[in-house]
Amino acid sequence: MRKNRLLIATLGISLIGLTSACNKTPAERAQDRREDAADRTADLNRDRDEYVQRMNRELDELDRKIDEQAAKAKAETKQAWSEVKEKSRKLRAETQDLRTSTKDAWEATKRRTDQAWEDVKGAFDRTENRK
Repeated sequence: MRKNRLLIATLGISLIGLTSACNKTPAERAQDRREDAADRTADLNRDRDEYVQRMNRELDELDRKIDEQAAKAKAETKQAWSEVKEKSRKLRAETQDLRTSTKDAWEATKRRTDQAWEDVKGAFDRTENRK
């Protein structure tokens, strides 16, 4: 019985929401769509900015480790460290490009950046293990 009351109350609230949405004028519905689009754009921009900031922090830490390892490296591994550093520089530039990616390109660009990050980390690990 209690479940039935809860179900009826939930349906009633849903119907009230539907009724109020149906009572809106076309201009009000258009305004709602614009506000929803603005909210989605703000969310995307926030997600992009947070992602870029996180990537920059991780790249800063990686660059610090690269410089530290390169300073200790033997002559034969110095070139390898230079190559890892160059990959890191390229990834940092690509990461900055994310700030201007369109909503449609964001997910694909993020996937490519994540893959590039894994490649840079892998190059770091391989070079570190060559000591």
